[in-house]
Amino acid sequence: MAALQDTESINELLGDSSRKGIDMVVQLVGDNPVLFKQFLEITLREKGALSQRASRVVNFATLNHPGLFKPYAAEIVAKMPDMKHDSVKREIIKTYADHDFDLDEVTTSKLLEICFKWFTDQNEKIAVQAYALDVLNKISNQYPDLKFELISVIEQQREFMSTGMKTRIAKMLPILIKETNLLT
Repeated sequence: MAALQDTESINELLGDSSRKGIDMVVQLVGDNPVLFKQFLEITLREKGALSQRASRVVNFATLNHPGLFKPYAAEIVAKMPDMKHDSVKREIIKTYADHDFDLDEVTTSKLLEICFKWFTDQNEKIAVQAYALDVLNKISNQYPDLKFELISVIEQQREFMSTGMKTRIAKMLPILIKETNLLT
């Protein structure tokens, strides 16, 4: 199947938000770059439930075929600051947390800035903060000197975080501290 021809067929496919329904669509998308691009475009429109469901398809399809997302990785980073819908943010940031897309330094820097903003924004949903933290940790593995800044930000934000985030931080912080001790 090359592409879905009309909005109605896409609405029908995405009408079920259950995991089973999303899995069926992901299977349909398979490794088809044309279909994947259609779902990515729907995701980026951020128009209600359809975009939310499409973002889940994009995330799960990327789990199976990371190469589908890679051509759009830099473009999407540029669009992330304008994302408004929590579930779209969550699925997109989770995609970056789960995969390495070999981003150039400029794009990585933009992603880093977005993740620091989302992690420190107390109005941001917990899942978005958690995945942003995962991306920050991953980037700090590429650029170890960032670990010092990450530790500082985590320590500043810890008191404002949910119990779940505090638990996540409690596991991550000793590792980061140990890694920074090896750098000095």
